[in-house]
Amino acid sequence: MTSGNTYLTIGQLARQAGLATSTLRYYETQGLLTPERSESGYRLYPQTNLMVLNLISRAQQLGFTLAEIKQLLGPWQAGQLTDTTILELAEARYVALEQQFIDILLKKRELGYFLEDLRREHHCSETAGGQHLDQLVASVCQHPHIHPESLSESLLMRLMAQAGCTLSGQQAKELMAALRGQHVHMWRQDDSYHVVIVSDSAEVNDPLYSKLVRLVTLEASCNAHPALQVRLSLCDEGYKLRLEGKDAVVLARCLLSLDVTNSDMLTPVNTFEH
Repeated sequence: MTSGNTYLTIGQLARQAGLATSTLRYYETQGLLTPERSESGYRLYPQTNLMVLNLISRAQQLGFTLAEIKQLLGPWQAGQLTDTTILELAEARYVALEQQFIDILLKKRELGYFLEDLRREHHCSETAGGQHLDQLVASVCQHPHIHPESLSESLLMRLMAQAGCTLSGQQAKELMAALRGQHVHMWRQDDSYHVVIVSDSAEVNDPLYSKLVRLVTLEASCNAHPALQVRLSLCDEGYKLRLEGKDAVVLARCLLSLDVTNSDMLTPVNTFEH
């Protein structure tokens, strides 16, 4: 043991950190804690390990995995942790959270459409149960308060711009502005996002189709998202896009912002026809 340091037993450290001793032993197996040993073989932890545990706890609350935390801990303890390392990990975590947000949003939208179908099919709006269902539909179908005009200023867009993504450029912004106001139906299946831009006259000569082709072509030239694959086709409801690859969430997020009816915020949609 190093002289001059204050050491804690595993029980003392667990109590002060508010953790179970089994958690500390698990952190040890993952390389996050490295206790020293007393002459009799007992684990002894420097007092500074409390700061380590605080860092682990905070990082876990933000969704970092133990493997990611381990990447931070080594350089941090050695005084060699750079802003670049933190930024790269934080950006990757932010994009992962963005994907979780979209997945939850899509499930919420689909539930809203399902409730709307129930209300129409059973013609129950005049009954007491129907009134309750109407209230539930109105609540569930509300879109999140996303300001489309400020989307380009969002953190995700700033990260895209830093990465050199073509979707953050002026040409893409103009295309998105021209496309805004469409009805967008989106769902996730396996590792792909399926997007339907609803149109009564789906054909290749339609200006809407031309704009979508330009958007897909623009994204195809993006070096920031080489893993993203986009397929555009006609379907009975309008135009269908299939987004594949680990970066599909970026384009899915942008396409979802098209589903608006005014310039202030997304509004409830209660009349979608499947």
